[in-house]
Amino acid sequence: MLVESSRKIVSSKIISSPGIGQKERLLDNIEAPALLITEQRQPIFLNDAAKSILDKYDQDIFFQAVLPEVAEWKSNWQRISQGHTVTTSVDLSPESIPGASAIRIDLTFSLLSDRNPPCALCILGSFTQDHGLTDTINQSKFPDENPNPVMRFSKDGRLLYANRSSASILSCWNLKLGGRLKGTAWSVLSDVIRQGSQRNEDFPCGDRVYTVTFAPLSDDEFVNVYVLDTTEIMKAKLELQTALGEVRELKNKLQQENKYLQEEIKQELGSDVIIGESDAQTDLMRKVGQVARTDATVLISGETGTGKELIARAIHAGSQRKDRPLVKVNCAALPANLIESELFGHEKGAFTGACARKIGRFELADAGTIFLDEIGDLPLELQSKLLRVLQEGELERVGGIQTIRVDVRIISATNRSLADSIDAGEFREDLFYRLNVFPIESPPLRKRKKDITLLANHFVRKYSVKIGKRINSIEAPFMAQLQAYDWPGNVRELENIIERAIILSDGDTLQIDEAFDLSINPKSLHAPKTIREVEKEMIQAALEDCDWKIEGQCGAATRLDMAPSTLRERIKKFGIQKPAGSKVINIQFA
Repeated sequence: MLVESSRKIVSSKIISSPGIGQKERLLDNIEAPALLITEQRQPIFLNDAAKSILDKYDQDIFFQAVLPEVAEWKSNWQRISQGHTVTTSVDLSPESIPGASAIRIDLTFSLLSDRNPPCALCILGSFTQDHGLTDTINQSKFPDENPNPVMRFSKDGRLLYANRSSASILSCWNLKLGGRLKGTAWSVLSDVIRQGSQRNEDFPCGDRVYTVTFAPLSDDEFVNVYVLDTTEIMKAKLELQTALGEVRELKNKLQQENKYLQEEIKQELGSDVIIGESDAQTDLMRKVGQVARTDATVLISGETGTGKELIARAIHAGSQRKDRPLVKVNCAALPANLIESELFGHEKGAFTGACARKIGRFELADAGTIFLDEIGDLPLELQSKLLRVLQEGELERVGGIQTIRVDVRIISATNRSLADSIDAGEFREDLFYRLNVFPIESPPLRKRKKDITLLANHFVRKYSVKIGKRINSIEAPFMAQLQAYDWPGNVRELENIIERAIILSDGDTLQIDEAFDLSINPKSLHAPKTIREVEKEMIQAALEDCDWKIEGQCGAATRLDMAPSTLRERIKKFGIQKPAGSKVINIQFA
């Protein structure tokens, strides 16, 4: 009864106070507990939220105990009258208010200047009892109508106020009203207070991401904190970054593919078609037609110079992959330490000289065909990786951890006996069976005697135009010589002989006496390369791979592990010339 009567007394005082109108009653529309007080600390209006909070206390005693305890009221009122917001706390003992234990009340004052005399709007914050909180977020000072979290912290990190929407992030921070910030949030708040400037920070909370703005207010003893749930924005940003990464990857791949196709076009302009009408050649073309329509892996065997690459081109041209590139790799021409990078690509920094990501030949051939020439020379340690591509359609770049899926048809070729290589432990038996799904043997020219005349006339027409001479025919005795020879170098040797003969011929009839010597030693055609030849080829390959850059981390000297000055001497010694149009020009000789 005492509490009820006191509440009625205070209410009657407030309602009868002059100047209380419709504007003040709008305070009833917010859930934050609020009251109006005069310069003399007399309450003249309470909204419904404040009345609800104070139902448990004798309001007269409550105001007599609380408002006089506001420290330094005179100076505080001066700041309030100047338009500043003042936040303070009042600590009350159990004796101050009957029925209450030790209590701390947070109060925030701001000026209502359109009243005469002016009064202060006082917002009641958290009520702390026994060092615990009896208020919830619903009694915070900020309007709960705001759908985004809004909070206020003291400069020592204590949470003064929070609206209802703050529940999720406060739960993530394991924080309640009156508690103090810890961890990253406290570190950010400390920096903001020290620097006096606003700062945004992202905080992952479970499956959500919150972007938190810490905004210090000048001349005030607190920091306002505003929170936006940016989960969807972050997801969209991540998806955009992923998409841009894919675009960059595709751009890189297209650039590599374009560069490769330009090289292919140059070769294609001078390439030959498969020519022949012998039984061996007819049987070969029948097999090519059968396998071209499928995606079967093909292994082409045969002596050097029999046109194994032409067979691979014919298979690709007759397949459903003909609109995608046929990518060639000569496994014998690449150094062992570079072939893995050529086949599978590498990431930036994967090894010395890897200054950028490189797309491998398998990725370039995705949805197309890759032709692995001289497959018998593939290093044993790479054969297992090739087997994985055949079995799983997966690879990893050198220095990378991402598994890349490719859809590639593999055509391989060899002039070796892979059975002998398997017996010698130089070739994996399981890889052989994977490659040998559809074997094709390219017949040597000595088994295609009927085709020599067709091939010779074809090469005469080709090189007459190229060299600029008009050769109308090959005399019968010379053709008989061509037919009688065994051609250890096969079609390639015949092509070379015809080109040489056209150069040496003066009239319109092909003369091959000087160009063709039946006493030629076939073994000389297969002589091993000298150290000088091997070294020249390695330097040439390194320069081309490094865009003819000699020095620096991405230079050929680093790739070859030699001094730049030594490399320049070798370039000059071997007469290596930089092709026209290369981007980097730094080959200089003293």
